[in-house]
Amino acid sequence: MPTEIEAKIKVPDLAAVRTTLQAAGATRIASELETNSFFDTPDRSLQSSDKGLRLRIAVDETGKSRCTVTMKGPLQKARFKTREETEFSADDSRQICGAGTKSRKSRALVVGKKPYGKFQISCVVIISGSLAGNRLSLRRRCSTVFP
Repeated sequence: MPTEIEAKIKVPDLAAVRTTLQAAGATRIASELETNSFFDTPDRSLQSSDKGLRLRIAVDETGKSRCTVTMKGPLQKARFKTREETEFSADDSRQICGAGTKSRKSRALVVGKKPYGKFQISCVVIISGSLAGNRLSLRRRCSTVFP
């Protein structure tokens, strides 16, 4: 199962960070508006076991949407936010989005929309957005966890 390692950093000026990333050879891979919905059972069994089920719809600047379903495992003890994640996605969001959201045994707990810019250097994805202030999220997916 893939492991995601993530660090979130508040920065004073996202534009300066984007310029520095591009100068360092980062590739801009997306600019998207993401809508995230988290689901759980009525008794919140996922949340109580430190797990999560997320449905993400990302729409890029051309209007193309992509839907991703992610099952997040419990946080692991590590220096950075680390957890196992399993996900699948479809280019046509209607393939997934209509199917998993009609169950009477689950409900959306949190729904939020956020604009993001995504850059990539090697296997690290840098996500920039303004979410209660300027923040960067550095994510690396790998098959093993590093201390």
